[in-house]
Amino acid sequence: MIIVFVAVTLAQQFNGKYYDNEDYLLFEGDSVKIDIQSDGGLTCQIRGIGKYEIIDEFLLINTGEYNLSKSIFTTSEKDEKFTKVLVRDENGDFIPFVNISYLDKQDKIFGGGVTDFDGICVIENHERIVKIRVSFVGYNSLIIDFKSNFDYQVILANGLILENQVLVFKINAMEMNRINLTLLSINFNPNRNIVKSLKRLDRKANKSDNHVRLFVK
Repeated sequence: MIIVFVAVTLAQQFNGKYYDNEDYLLFEGDSVKIDIQSDGGLTCQIRGIGKYEIIDEFLLINTGEYNLSKSIFTTSEKDEKFTKVLVRDENGDFIPFVNISYLDKQDKIFGGGVTDFDGICVIENHERIVKIRVSFVGYNSLIIDFKSNFDYQVILANGLILENQVLVFKINAMEMNRINLTLLSINFNPNRNIVKSLKRLDRKANKSDNHVRLFVK
């Protein structure tokens, strides 16, 4: 769900491309493209495109549809009674241990399987499956409308692609060609008072291992 921010915002103050090593934020007008590495835990790339606003001391990025490289699938007529799901990465290599989740009419997961060393998961019982979700840590997940008369060939794109989600950075310091930021959330969902929600998020983040990022133009 896209959030429309109603709080009073400062004028947009960024323009151009800001780097933190290979990570970057690209600002053009009120739009921004983000490609950064996640903080802590299992590291992966975070990518998104959207509009940005500055509210109080926070930078909010409201992501929309990502129209660059992301996970895709193709289908082929199958020869067997069962369905095969073949999963590769963008280089064409098989990905083992990918989760293939089965979803019912209510989009609830009721079962699933994993790919083997050849990137294949076999689905034998199709009766309740309406969709399948293909997911693996560090890759862009994919949900597919399931048809039992096809096999599926999936290419998972590297990284976590954010669509219709809100990222929040705290602006620690801001100069002409430098932005000092801390990533607080990649899925911000505030209550009616956005500023209070941001302050609460900031207090909670101070207790975690979120680290400061310096982006230089």
